[in-house]
Amino acid sequence: MIERHLHDAARDVAVLICTEAGRLERQSVLMCETLRRRGGRFADVPVYSFQPRPGPALEGKTRERFADLGVVHIEAPLNVCLPAYGFANKAHAATFAEEFLDHDVFVVMDSDMLVLSEPAEFNLPSGVDLAIRPEPFKVAGTTDDDENAEMWDAFERHAGVSGPRRYVETVVSQERIRAYYNSGLIVARRSLGLMRQWHDLTESLAKSGIIPGDNRSIFTEQYGLAMAIARIGVEPSILPPTYNYGLPWHDQLPEGVRAASLGDVVIAHYFHMFDLPGRSNPLGRVPGLTLTPADAEIDELIRETGVTPDPLAAPLRSARLLGRERAVQLAKRLGVRRRYGAMLDNDRR
Repeated sequence: MIERHLHDAARDVAVLICTEAGRLERQSVLMCETLRRRGGRFADVPVYSFQPRPGPALEGKTRERFADLGVVHIEAPLNVCLPAYGFANKAHAATFAEEFLDHDVFVVMDSDMLVLSEPAEFNLPSGVDLAIRPEPFKVAGTTDDDENAEMWDAFERHAGVSGPRRYVETVVSQERIRAYYNSGLIVARRSLGLMRQWHDLTESLAKSGIIPGDNRSIFTEQYGLAMAIARIGVEPSILPPTYNYGLPWHDQLPEGVRAASLGDVVIAHYFHMFDLPGRSNPLGRVPGLTLTPADAEIDELIRETGVTPDPLAAPLRSARLLGRERAVQLAKRLGVRRRYGAMLDNDRR
């Protein structure tokens, strides 16, 4: 069904996402809705959703919407090596796709993304096998003369990486660091074999004892990705800053990178910005963003999918997200304190 609608530029492209019950399934539906509506030539590319760990089933309405959107959902115990580390799901799902799905280019996407216009860069030009964005901040990266340098030296020894190093500039802090990329959006040719290397290095690094047991462990799969890219020896094409555009730091972006409005963004990455309940436009939470009438469709989709819960339509979930006291204060402002409070008192989940 999808194949009939594919433009030549998109014929060999497939999108991969991970979806689990709860917050993630709502985000996946939203991402797919925006892709189908705003993706231009790529609006009808095949989309594969993976549920790589045992857990609660997706809601029936999620499955129905996936079917309507032409999304293939695959439930399989792919992440058996690092089941407690959810960020490893992507590498496991992508490896399965690389080995068993017959597409030339895979686009690995985080679910908390909005496709706002045609992602023309999904059509990799001849001679380019990989396109990606650097990290926005250094955080767990290294400038070679900081607290993370020794850790990165150990990563390279572990991965068997040698030779000249590549460097990138972080998007927001504009620091020169060893090549370290954000895994939220990866465009790669299947023939590169990146996904298997990413998977194997993520798993082996997680078990190596090299990574400190502090907040830096969260980025294990991105260390694996960086080492996989270095070991293969491919030089990635850096996607334009309008891709994997971080909405939480919109107002921190340097001139020339900061978008005037969402109309200038191709793929936005919103992270947790829309999680908390509310009745106003969730896009208004983006610091410094100028809203336009064209944003109304995205605002509506964020609400329809439940990514931003309506405190009246979903009071119990809203209360769990806000905490009871903040939820009661919100109910007072909305003028529904008695009904809302009673529902909270009866909630035993």
